[in-house]
Amino acid sequence: MVDLRQKLKSALENGIKNKDEIAVATIRLIIAALKDRDIENRTKKKEGDTPDSEIFNLFQSMIKQRKDSKKIYDDAGRVELSQREESEIKIISQFLPTQMNDEDIKKIIQELVEEVQAESIKDLGKLMQLVKERYPGQFDMKKAADFGKKILS
Repeated sequence: MVDLRQKLKSALENGIKNKDEIAVATIRLIIAALKDRDIENRTKKKEGDTPDSEIFNLFQSMIKQRKDSKKIYDDAGRVELSQREESEIKIISQFLPTQMNDEDIKKIIQELVEEVQAESIKDLGKLMQLVKERYPGQFDMKKAADFGKKILS
């Protein structure tokens, strides 16, 4: 299996060769964020590089930021900026594992609710932490939280 960091490096090289400015800028942002996370982990005395599971969660948060920005740009009528955010979302998404569909997400959330014996909305944080640990980057955390809220309500 190809290392995630190697995939990023290869994608950056391809972007540079193809003169794809958005891809190059986005991948450089990813690599910079990853280096920051590595430094943060070293200061916390964690051994080795940031694990892929943590990287996938980082990618999810980067995508969420871009979706939020895209909505703001759409509302303001800034089509070119909205399209750039959409392009960046696609670029970041290519490094995530295959995304699960809604039915799979619902099933997993239901199983985890039973496993942690969650009874109310107060247990949602504990549930979502478990989802992040076990299924990093495999689905939209907002959807998972929404399903969790429905089940726990």
